[in-house]
Amino acid sequence: MFIVSQCLVAIATLLDLASFQFKSRSAILACLFTSVLFTAVHFFLLDKISAACLMFLAALRYGYCIFARDLRVMLGFMA
Repeated sequence: MFIVSQCLVAIATLLDLASFQFKSRSAILACLFTSVLFTAVHFFLLDKISAACLMFLAALRYGYCIFARDLRVMLGFMA
């Protein structure tokens, strides 16, 4: 599982770097969403559940922001 988790975080890093190449907001957020989701699975495979939960919450934030921009929800993610 260690090798799989390291491969996932390597892909996540590449997706982070790829997100800088896009101009479309939705494409950037899709890259960041996938990257953070892979990082959450990486932490879960390493049995670091609290870090995995934090990354999953960040993935939810990016996933929501792809489709909507409600200020109240964004403030909820910051709280």
